[in-house]
Amino acid sequence: MATGRFSCLLFLISEIDLSVKRRI
Repeated sequence: MATGRFSCLLFLISEIDLSVKRRI
C-alpha cells in the first residue's frame, strides 16, 4: 500500500510540475 500511495503522490507532483512549466 505504501508504494501505491508513493506512486500516486509522485504522479501528482509530476502533473503539477508540468502545469508550472506550461505557465512559465
